Amino acid sequence: LRSSGTVGSRVHVDIDYDAEREFDASNVVNLNYQGAGNDKLQRIDVGNVAFALPSTRFLSGGVPSGNYGLAANGRFGALRVQAIAATQKGNVVRDRAYRVGERVRQDAEREIADYQIEPRRFFFTVDPAHFTGYPNVDILDHGRLASIAAALPDTLRPRRVLLYRVQFGAQPQNPNGPRFRIIGDPGQGRQTYDVLREGVDYYLDPSQLWFALVRPLSQSNERLVVAYTIRLNGRDTVVATVGGTPDLALTGGDQQANLVYDPNVLPGTAAFRREIRSVYRIGGDEMVRSTAVLRIVSGSGDQEKPSAGTFATFLQMLGVAQSTNPASFDIENRLWPRPSDPNYSAAAGGTAGLASAASLGAPPVGQTANGGRIIRDYFVVFPSLQPFAPRAAGLIVPGNPANAEIYTSPGEYLYSPQHPSSVYRLKVRYQSEGGSDDGALSLGSVQVRRASERVVVDGIPLRRDVDYRVDYELGRLVFARPDTMFRRQRTVTVRFEENPLFIGTPTTLFGLTGSMPFRNGEINLMAVQQSQRTDFNRPQLGFEPVSSLLAGVNGQAGWEVAPLTRLLSRLPFVSPTATSRITVQGELATSRPRLNADGEAYVESFESDAGIRVSLFDQSWALASQPAQGRTLPQRFGGDPFDLKRASTIAFQNNGTNASGALVTVRSDSIDANIALAGLGGSTSVEQVLWLTLYPLSVGGAYDPLLRNYRWTVGNVPTGRRFRSVRTVLSPSGVDLSRAENLEFWTLVDTSAARRPSNPTLVVDLGEISENTIAFSPDTAIVRGAGDTLFRGRRLQGFDRLDTERDPISRGFDAQVNDTGLPGDVADTLTIINGSAASRGFRVP
Repeated sequence: LRSSGTVGSRVHVDIDYDAEREFDASNVVNLNYQGAGNDKLQRIDVGNVAFALPSTRFLSGGVPSGNYGLAANGRFGALRVQAIAATQKGNVVRDRAYRVGERVRQDAEREIADYQIEPRRFFFTVDPAHFTGYPNVDILDHGRLASIAAALPDTLRPRRVLLYRVQFGAQPQNPNGPRFRIIGDPGQGRQTYDVLREGVDYYLDPSQLWFALVRPLSQSNERLVVAYTIRLNGRDTVVATVGGTPDLALTGGDQQANLVYDPNVLPGTAAFRREIRSVYRIGGDEMVRSTAVLRIVSGSGDQEKPSAGTFATFLQMLGVAQSTNPASFDIENRLWPRPSDPNYSAAAGGTAGLASAASLGAPPVGQTANGGRIIRDYFVVFPSLQPFAPRAAGLIVPGNPANAEIYTSPGEYLYSPQHPSSVYRLKVRYQSEGGSDDGALSLGSVQVRRASERVVVDGIPLRRDVDYRVDYELGRLVFARPDTMFRRQRTVTVRFEENPLFIGTPTTLFGLTGSMPFRNGEINLMAVQQSQRTDFNRPQLGFEPVSSLLAGVNGQAGWEVAPLTRLLSRLPFVSPTATSRITVQGELATSRPRLNADGEAYVESFESDAGIRVSLFDQSWALASQPAQGRTLPQRFGGDPFDLKRASTIAFQNNGTNASGALVTVRSDSIDANIALAGLGGSTSVEQVLWLTLYPLSVGGAYDPLLRNYRWTVGNVPTGRRFRSVRTVLSPSGVDLSRAENLEFWTLVDTSAARRPSNPTLVVDLGEISENTIAFSPDTAIVRGAGDTLFRGRRLQGFDRLDTERDPISRGFDAQVNDTGLPGDVADTLTIINGSAASRGFRVP
């Protein structure tokens, strides 16, 4: 719907609405009333309204133009008043600065958490545990690496290094490539590998001790291996059991290589130690190297100074600060690749200057002569392999928080919800550079709000459709005369608003401004109240509504000073052509934020949002294994509390009865008396209950409801506490509990003074489930007549024994023959006493 026009002479209509428009905020619906020249009410707007603040330094950045509500303008004599009550729909985007000339530069910022290393890209050729001073090894210190390489035994020091890669589930590029067996792999498996090319697929350091891949390895389906020669008695030698066999193709012999990376590598192994976790990527080839600025902060307040120790900044403590200025990043030495590094591409052919060729005596060649760089990204490299670990193994001084978990977590955890918590953050700022596209700038945003941009070139504002044009749908700004405007480097600042992709938190805006002009200037007053609502009736901590009040007053005045003009005209060589003028400007502003407008928040919602529900249906539970006692339980209960002699019979069920046999139910208000339900007649729901009964050690089971006793009894049982464990599965494929903070449940216990000491102790054990279930069967069966059998004693069944139920000869499985049930369903041996005769039965159900 599009409509515009006038109703009568006062009401104006402007509608541009499309129900299928991608962004609802792009629709315009506005009705406004225009008052007469002397009316006190000058204008009323309904629909899409704008709120323009007077000229101010402090308050104009927080009010977007995309508001939907009611606005009014009035005039009372010389006083002009503006008021607004609306809901905000626009997002304020901070200023974006460009430097436009022959090329365009733009400021960029990044924040990198300490666990966000560059994964699966930087590796050692040998196990770094053999290095002197490990793990405090600086891979950018050529002198230190040379001494480390010299200290390695001749049987371990690499001489000629080759890398190989295999992609699981894909055909190799060369079917005749080498078929390697991993050294130390008990499986003895072999795959065909592709040979990687130095200077094309990877950069090899001149020390031959580490390398960097052009692209990261796939986390799930790629393996990387290394093979190298060693130098013995002045000759390059292949020792298959040490460096592998650095072959280029399939041979008839046994081909071996050392594992560098595999999706199944586990912490603590040599391959896990080969990955370098002290490198962080900060930018690509568009980054201007000389403009990089780095800060390392900790905590929510961006603290840059260590809380303990003598270092002035975290930069200095972590070894990446300049030697003369602890607050400045050492860009010359710690930003890799450095100009002095042999980082050039050999894709055009030739091997002179490569690390492997240099080790064989080839002369070095400058990188510019070989077609550019092989590694085009830029990385911050710390002078330790574990920079955020404590001082014994890293660079963190005692008294400051450390994050050693980065270096023991599996690689797939680092960029998943299971990543370690962030302790330090790297704040990077630099300029990115690109070619000038006929005087066009990309704003890096789509759906820019129309007429919301403000373009300034070297402090001079430009006019829309005169000096520039904007494609609001694509976020592209084009200058009208770039050839004359940018003959030299100029700074362009663009401020704009964009229509939000998603509807954010509802924000209400109330504003009032007043302006009083007088002969020599004006005074302005303004107040803006912004309030964010919440979508929750019981907002959790961190999701409560916030509000902010901005208020201020400013003024300016100017006077012509004729005496000053006459004074200047009397000075030699001065001929004033204009009258002197003195201007005074002042502003007083205040900000009153309220982080919790309602004054209340809930630690956790009643509905337990995002919690993991534990099923209480008895079908979901089964008998479990012998628990690990740890250290706390023996100290509290003494001895061995989980001795198998103390494992008693347990019953778990959903239907519990009282002494008279009536079903016992538990309602919600019995758990929480504050529950009040509306619309259900005041009734509350019945809760699911799992009843647990722990029998005495002398009771084995087989309850006789007629005689009201147990036909299976056990003699010579120990006194004291007893136990039994049951288990349930939270998820068949595993579940992440690293974010769980507490375990909530309700239990019914006897709180009387007489029975309280005998209440049971509930122990919850979370983790992997052992299938070594505790199960018993009777030892003896006494037959006294038809349907009258007593059982005595007990015997463990299937404990510490893996029963696959396969046929021992054919290794096949037949459900009718081999399915013997769970442990305890069948007694391996049973003594049967029938009168005076005794016999032994085997596999008695």
